[in-house]
Amino acid sequence: MESESQANNENTQKTTQGIDLHAIGTPPNFHFNGVNVPSHIALDANLSRFSVYSWNESHNGVIRTATGSFTKKVIPMKTVRIFSAPDVHFKNDPPIRSVQVNTELDFASNDARFSGGYYIFKNRIDSYSLVTPNFAGNVDVNDQDIMIEARQGQYQ
Repeated sequence: MESESQANNENTQKTTQGIDLHAIGTPPNFHFNGVNVPSHIALDANLSRFSVYSWNESHNGVIRTATGSFTKKVIPMKTVRIFSAPDVHFKNDPPIRSVQVNTELDFASNDARFSGGYYIFKNRIDSYSLVTPNFAGNVDVNDQDIMIEARQGQYQ
């Protein structure tokens, strides 16, 4: 069972500066778990460009499928719904949760599927998560606002 402080951690990020991207560690990589989603998104060491990597069976591994640049902007605190990244500590939690974000990364890509607003927040396990569009598109019309959590580092 998660402690109350863990549960509230990601919903109490009320800083006015937003997330310090340099505090994440470089280069930051955010990994997905699921089907019809990328393998991971990597931000470059200069924190201005990104690469999207996907599994490719014909190459027997992960290949870069898109690149682009991004800018960070601090926005008023808002709540977004996400498909939670799997975690052994929260395996009994519902798959969808709401988190508060105030740091937006505006991605511009050579592949339009990966352009747009992404969010970053400090998650309940004290690392960082990137909130992305739902690339899989596997939701009902009433749930089209739900985004996907890609977590920093590897899954446990």
